Amino acid sequence: IDHILVVEPIIEREHRHAMDYLAEFFARHGAHAMRWAVGAHEFRKARLDRRIATAQQVVIRVGNDRAVLAVIMAVMGGDLDGKAGSSLVLHHLDGIAAERVLLVGLGKADGFDTVAYRKAATTTAKALKSLAAADALNTLSQLDVKGHNAHWKVQQAVLAIEDAFYRFDDCRGKDARAKLPMPKLKHCDFHVAAKSDTKSAEAGLREALAIAKGVRLTKNLANLPGNLCTPTYLAKQAKQLADAY
Repeated sequence: IDHILVVEPIIEREHRHAMDYLAEFFARHGAHAMRWAVGAHEFRKARLDRRIATAQQVVIRVGNDRAVLAVIMAVMGGDLDGKAGSSLVLHHLDGIAAERVLLVGLGKADGFDTVAYRKAATTTAKALKSLAAADALNTLSQLDVKGHNAHWKVQQAVLAIEDAFYRFDDCRGKDARAKLPMPKLKHCDFHVAAKSDTKSAEAGLREALAIAKGVRLTKNLANLPGNLCTPTYLAKQAKQLADAY
């Protein structure tokens, strides 16, 4: 994860309708994204108008008419209820360059906070790990989270991905490591709402990668057996960190 993709907003937030066609967005910016993550707030009322309103909350970030219809049908058909932690992958939507669009449930709209955002980021990260795409465009950082800017939102999304993809292989033999499946995801872009958010998002990315590096080292040390992770070994690791930083 080493890149922030910054473009102009796709949505005019004062209106319920999307402004740009996503296919045109991909063509204009040359994004090689295989997946596009959007959010859906859950709904509980059975009335048709309520369900359509919820579907609009889902598709507000999708501009192509046929793609909008596909997402509405998925929501109204019950394939995605919008509950926090739920997700649904749609394949080969007409007019969208991405092979897959990942819909992520956000829970209740009035309860969407830092905890809900982290859960959405975790759900997205786990889905990215389970699917076969090598490239992804993550749009969760466009969500409004009270008290937090693009810096925090990108940081949390990156940390969720790093955590989901962590695997401890140091104690496996060479042959065993060679047989392990390699992660499919090679590149992830983060879509921010405005160019003014670029520096903030990039700072969040750098901080997240630094934090993740420290977390990875800590997990590796914790996972080592006691006969390897001795006090002498820990002292050596500490000295190496002091020399490096």
